[in-house]
Amino acid sequence: MNTNSLALILFFLLTGCAHQGVYNIKQLNVKPINKELRRTILQSDSYELQMTPDGMFQRQMVFDVQFKNTSADSLIIDPSQFTYCPVYPKNYVSTDQIHVQCVNPDAALEQMRENKTDLIAAKNPYSLKDKSIGDILTDGLIEGSINLIFGIDTDDENYETREEKELAWNKEKESELKSIAANIDFLENKALLKTILPPNKTIGGKILFPIETKASQIQIILPVGNQSDTVCFKQTIDWY
Repeated sequence: MNTNSLALILFFLLTGCAHQGVYNIKQLNVKPINKELRRTILQSDSYELQMTPDGMFQRQMVFDVQFKNTSADSLIIDPSQFTYCPVYPKNYVSTDQIHVQCVNPDAALEQMRENKTDLIAAKNPYSLKDKSIGDILTDGLIEGSINLIFGIDTDDENYETREEKELAWNKEKESELKSIAANIDFLENKALLKTILPPNKTIGGKILFPIETKASQIQIILPVGNQSDTVCFKQTIDWY
């Protein structure tokens, strides 16, 4: 198995386990503190903000945001600088005060494009295509030795043949490519990327946060220009 193939399999495993803590979420309910409002509207000295909870995407919390620059100067809007502080129920003891960082959309987009390129180029380690007869014989000898040493019964109904492993690997690769394509589409067409917003101009898009499942409230901190404002939301989770 070459280095690229091993790295790809590790990538599958890591991405599959990265969000285990939120796999059982049926629905994420995030609402403004004021129950009568669907969105939070903030008017600061230099901008106006509308911020609306928008469910989940790829197991991340989504907000739809819109900034309007009301100042005389251009403003840098950088989602990678946004954070939130989780507020826990009274009966929950948290040892540390944590800040949850907003997903950096520009860095994530670059990483997804690299992952797509690497994944397309990756070769199936179980395929016989492009393998020499010597490599095939060596692989067979190694697999046979492993089966003998560990007492693996090749007649067992749970035993996976090379062909089955090859097919499973291809399906996993196809699934990962679809997931990456969905991420790229979201980041290119829906996400709010880092931008310089001129005076009297408006920009909107979606931002992503990891989910802190124990929190009952989240206090989102938005550093924009020379000031930093905070908006608060209630959070509840329906579990499967």
